[in-house]
Amino acid sequence: MTNINDSSQNSVIRVYSGTTYAHAVQQHNQQANRLHNQAEQHLEKPSSRTKKVLKSWFKHQPTDELFCKLRLRALDKYMKAVFADPLKYGSSPFVDMLYLTIDVSESTVKQLHQEAKAYTGELLKKWKSGPSSYLKNNKDKYLRFAMFKNRLDEVITLHWGMSDEIRKHRPNHRLAKVAFNPARFTEEEIVEFFSWLKRVIGSGATQLLKKANVTRTDIAMDLFGIPVHYLLVNHTSAETRNYHLNSASNHLVGTQKLGNPASSHSTIYNKRRKYLDVGPSHVPLFSYKSSNNHLSISRFERVLCPADTVPVSLGNLDKLPYFLKSTQFYSPTLLLRMGTKRRNRVTKYGFAYWFHELNRKQWANSYLMAKKIIDVNHIALGYHQIKVLKALKKLIIHA
Repeated sequence: MTNINDSSQNSVIRVYSGTTYAHAVQQHNQQANRLHNQAEQHLEKPSSRTKKVLKSWFKHQPTDELFCKLRLRALDKYMKAVFADPLKYGSSPFVDMLYLTIDVSESTVKQLHQEAKAYTGELLKKWKSGPSSYLKNNKDKYLRFAMFKNRLDEVITLHWGMSDEIRKHRPNHRLAKVAFNPARFTEEEIVEFFSWLKRVIGSGATQLLKKANVTRTDIAMDLFGIPVHYLLVNHTSAETRNYHLNSASNHLVGTQKLGNPASSHSTIYNKRRKYLDVGPSHVPLFSYKSSNNHLSISRFERVLCPADTVPVSLGNLDKLPYFLKSTQFYSPTLLLRMGTKRRNRVTKYGFAYWFHELNRKQWANSYLMAKKIIDVNHIALGYHQIKVLKALKKLIIHA
């Protein structure tokens, strides 16, 4: 993992410098989530109020520790500022995964086999290809695959072809599938891949891509400086909840899951920990100037599976549901109204799992909880989501 705690790097948090903080977030967005910059202009210079909130929260270099009463109140002010103006704090929604199925012809399927073997791109290189049985834990019903890698080892996977047996049971199944994380590719790389794919498909490729079925889209948002165990989140329409403990601390939640993982659901997890443990190593982690402590990053991710509800085509990608629909965030000061035992269970299992699965109605104060809901600027976030989806749609269709 690259250590960017260096004065020569722009991505360093200067403890409580609002201007540098905004620039650091911008650097993160450019390197980690490139695509959404089409919809994002330069971050505005923070106001004096923003700088004051930043200074109050970051002066003690908060990481993932448990906070006292005063720190929870400071976090409350910071979270309210972030959710009131999320784009200014770098919390912009972006597309973190996209799955498309395309209704290509049988002749195109045969041609894909030859063209994938012979692929020579300028920005992408064919990494591997072969029968789908080569892939570990493969659940797709396609016969063959090819993977195309960029210089940062990020992969676009193309699947194609069906066996006669599968075709008999799924006569309308689309014969090609593309899966990739748009946030990890440049616009030029995305254009290069889909230009090649359109050339292989031939006449009518643009219309086929417009009609491509969106089977999964992940829309994510990073929250800087907020530990995941203090993100008290509830999804009012979720029927199931789960959690995973932080691998570096067994008494703190590392991942909160809301909804059935087999369909549309939300995941809130410790992104800083994932960067450290899994990577990718090229994404910069922010460090405090006077220490090697990395800034907390919590990621909220909404996995949308339109095929389970109302189908969405690539041409209507921007019509996807709003990623924070039915999602509520509570002030961390709600914990101050609980006893130590309950407070510890919330930070260990996550608020939603504790409240719905462990609480058993022993602690329910609807009036208090309603007062502790944090106001979110849904208008700004929803508008930005649409702009990002339109930008991605345009890149692919008009490649």
